[in-house]
Amino acid sequence: QARRGGPSSARTSAAEYCSFIMTEYWKSGKMHWCPRCEVWMKDHPVIIRTHEQGKKHRENVEAFIKDRYASRKQRVEDEKSVQSELERIEQAARAAMGITPQDAPQAAPPPPPPQPQPLPPRASPATPPPPPPPPPPPPP
Repeated sequence: QARRGGPSSARTSAAEYCSFIMTEYWKSGKMHWCPRCEVWMKDHPVIIRTHEQGKKHRENVEAFIKDRYASRKQRVEDEKSVQSELERIEQAARAAMGITPQDAPQAAPPPPPPQPQPLPPRASPATPPPPPPPPPPPPP
């Protein structure tokens, strides 16, 4: 009686032999990364949906949104404190130089935005391109 499934079996067909060989190594499937939970999962819609509906994922998303809101609020407060500190320094500098607020130069308004330039007319394919400009004269 011959052994079944081994490469030395006389009764092993080519399909059985290939299936035996093909199961000897592991092949990774496509994976999905969840940046909020920092985990990998199979890239299958049902698995992703189940993960996103889970308690841990929802808590992580909520914490992420709160952190973003808090960091934005902190950044706005920092910008306000920087502006108030710059204004205090400016006032101290004006006082040291003897400039009153009425004498202080006012900031110029920002320049208007540039107007869009019209595009040059397109040359029709039937007309030849204009000749190149003449070369510059030699220096004296």
